[in-house]
Amino acid sequence: RITFRVTLVILTAIIAFAIPDFGKFLSLVGSSICVILGFIFPCYFHLKVFGRELPAWQIFMDNFLIIGGTLFGLLGTYDSLTSLLFGTEPSFGEGRN
Repeated sequence: RITFRVTLVILTAIIAFAIPDFGKFLSLVGSSICVILGFIFPCYFHLKVFGRELPAWQIFMDNFLIIGGTLFGLLGTYDSLTSLLFGTEPSFGEGRN
């Protein structure tokens, strides 16, 4: 069990060092997939499961988070893609001084 963990960590480190723009790729994955998993899906499923029982303010908040998560996810994905494809620094977050 511990051998598997150590091997997994070592392989992850080798992949991170071998891929030249791994941070930019990780930024792309984080801005697209994490937004979907953290904001859009939970709100969507909450609406689908409890939709008829929810008060209006909860429906509004779920829709607000879905729309906001979609917009920020698209913005982050666009920024990450342009950074990855054209070799520029990201416009948002830690890459900007």
